[in-house]
Amino acid sequence: MACRYQTLRSAAALAVIASPALAGPELIGWPTALIREGDVSPGGFPVETVAAVRAVEFNTVGGWGALITSRIALSNDYRHEVYGSPASGQPLALLRRDATIGEYTQAEFSPRFALADDAGVLYNAHSTHDPTGVEMDTFWLGPTLLGAQFTRVGSFANTYFSEFNDVAITTAGEVIYAATVSPGPMAPPFNQMLLRGPDAQLVFFGTDPVSGLGESAALGPDIFGDRIAVSPSGEHWLTAVRLAGPVPREALVHNAAAVAIDGVPIVEDEPIPQDLGFDGQRWGAAISYDINDAGQRILAGRSRTGVDTTLETFPFLATADALLFQAGDATLEPGSQTIITNFGAVELNAQGDYACAVTAADPPDYLMFHAVLLNGELVIRAGEPIDWDGDATPEAGYIQLAPLDPADTVIELSDRDASDVVRLGMVADTTLGRALVMADIQLEHVYPPCPADLADPPDHELDFSDVLAFLTLFDAADPRADLAPPMGDFDFSDVLAFMVAFAAGCPF
Repeated sequence: MACRYQTLRSAAALAVIASPALAGPELIGWPTALIREGDVSPGGFPVETVAAVRAVEFNTVGGWGALITSRIALSNDYRHEVYGSPASGQPLALLRRDATIGEYTQAEFSPRFALADDAGVLYNAHSTHDPTGVEMDTFWLGPTLLGAQFTRVGSFANTYFSEFNDVAITTAGEVIYAATVSPGPMAPPFNQMLLRGPDAQLVFFGTDPVSGLGESAALGPDIFGDRIAVSPSGEHWLTAVRLAGPVPREALVHNAAAVAIDGVPIVEDEPIPQDLGFDGQRWGAAISYDINDAGQRILAGRSRTGVDTTLETFPFLATADALLFQAGDATLEPGSQTIITNFGAVELNAQGDYACAVTAADPPDYLMFHAVLLNGELVIRAGEPIDWDGDATPEAGYIQLAPLDPADTVIELSDRDASDVVRLGMVADTTLGRALVMADIQLEHVYPPCPADLADPPDHELDFSDVLAFLTLFDAADPRADLAPPMGDFDFSDVLAFMVAFAAGCPF
């Protein structure tokens, strides 16, 4: 399978999102529609039908939640609801519009919500404060109010919530969120904050310097945290920010430090290193990004030929260290002539598997279609049949994966289970309406490195052929036999290191 490295721009890409790039995905059965437009409300409300499916979120214990809009029969009254299955089983109502909690009545939910491992829903709502009748932005974890527009931010003086932008919740149940703030209850917004916990502890403020960009690169007040990517443990966060200066520019920031590729920070209009293959281009915009607990990162973005924003742009997909794909590259299926023309929403799981909504084209006519890329291969594409009733048989109706811009496509990717199966969730347009579609995908098992597995080809089993291979490599001063310091010297310490590794066996 070594040939599957060839479409990667740099071997450095494999150092960040590594072995999974070699694990060919295989769809198990057919994609299944769990909720679709026109269905009776899945929460058990017979007078309501699903009018729209808007977003999907996974937690880390196999649960899912979907934000939908339902329409009450014989009326134009619409309700926003979150349905889901916290671990397994049938969908149930997790959150409903028009619910009254204390002094507030919920009116509308933002599509940016998060599902906790204990099934709690972290969400942003447009609410009415019943005693005053004032409509305001609010922020909740289940029935607990965490913040409200016009109210003070934690213990910060002269700092009040204006609106809530994006939310996340860690595996330990800690909330992390981005908010726009103002200097007074009714004052216009002046800055942005990244906060964590119910007492609004500061993570990052919109005038903090960005490490790696110099003291002058403080963040401006106009854009910050519109989208935040937070790793499950909360150790890592990633967001696009607007740098202060005479010409506002966008940068990508990881834990207050500038994200760089090949040592060069990703800052709008800065030249891109030539060895990445961009051919004299400059950074443009970050479209979508994600990060996991290992600090691995995935980025879909656009570059351009100059600082003029009207110039032609070039979509790309990259890790934090190297370029994976540019528009016009072929997918990683062996012998594939299908090319990718645009990149959109991306998701990254704990094992480093990545999914990306794309547009692609097949020869000979190269008509564009929508698809989802998993570890470099197309796993779902427009025209895919759907199992609509859960009987493991596809019925009439096909995935269209609209809208046209893949950045607007909603996808979610689960961690691998014990059998190396991942679940891909999509809010997809279909020939039978917009639907929440799930697909289970089998990946090849990725073995951890085994330094004693030296026979060619490696088989992750140790026997006498590996001993012979080590002796041959050691005699030839091959770096693969240089297993112990001092590196570059071949001596008894390398022999001892091989014996220890051989006795330990290969990890699984």
